[in-house]
Amino acid sequence: MAAEDLKSQALNPPEDFYELIGVPINASDSDIRRSWRKAALKCHPDKVGNDEVARKRFHRLQVALEILSDAHLRDLHDNARRARSEKKRREDEFDEHRKRLKEDLERRERAGLKRKREEAQAEAEFDMKLREIQNMSRRRKQEYAEKRRKEAQAQKMEANKPQTQTQIPQEADRSIAFQYPKDSLSQKEVLSLCERFGPIAEVVVRDKKVKVNGEKKRREYTSVVLEYESIVGAHAAISDIGRLQAEDAATWKLFENVRWADGKEPEYISKLKQSQIKDPPKSTNAPADLKTRTESILIRMKHAQKKRMEEKEKRNIEECKPAT
Repeated sequence: MAAEDLKSQALNPPEDFYELIGVPINASDSDIRRSWRKAALKCHPDKVGNDEVARKRFHRLQVALEILSDAHLRDLHDNARRARSEKKRREDEFDEHRKRLKEDLERRERAGLKRKREEAQAEAEFDMKLREIQNMSRRRKQEYAEKRRKEAQAQKMEANKPQTQTQIPQEADRSIAFQYPKDSLSQKEVLSLCERFGPIAEVVVRDKKVKVNGEKKRREYTSVVLEYESIVGAHAAISDIGRLQAEDAATWKLFENVRWADGKEPEYISKLKQSQIKDPPKSTNAPADLKTRTESILIRMKHAQKKRMEEKEKRNIEECKPAT
């Protein structure tokens, strides 16, 4: 083969000539020739006849021997071999890096989808619980209204005079809602603070990300729905938390968006205000302001409830004393 062709083959070898002959890269010239003879005998044209594959292999062996037997061409081949090996190593490392990036991206996507599913499930459970309270309240209001209607009809037939219907507070009338930054308070701390207004019958909490004006990233908040045993406790919480935030901001500033759970003031309180307008107190010493009069009634109800609780606790203590 011409010298230029051999040089071209050495610079751009179609394969590893050391591997083709079957010798290590540091093999001596004698080792190369000895291994070449063994390999060439297996595919020599006189032995294989018309086997085209064997003939081509014999030709490649000849080229490999000529290049590896010449010191200059062997150096060119070794440099090309190292460059090709280094390129393959870089490609393998790049593929491995790309594989890790892909796996990391897929893992993040799975975690994000899982978090979104959990948030959606928590929000759905919270909304369902809130709807249950509202539906139960409406149903009991309807049942009570129907019962009072029938009682009024029966009494009207007996006494031939209209009966005054009394509106009683239901679950939604005793429920308030608010939110606070997540992890700023524990549920135990929230209940401890809110129990000052009255006994709590039930609590529903959920975590939710809320868009805050002027901020790009959503903040994590904990939303709470508290159902008090009495409307007095719920009204006290609605009325007093705003005042407490001004008096003791360090404790109460975390309570945000304090409101009635049903989104509006209970009909019971509205009717109480209307009754104050229709039938104002005759005493000249009575408060002139409607809000003050309404709050006075609720405060008396709160004191009465507190007194009943104290009497109940006193009876329990007496029952627990050993008999003499």
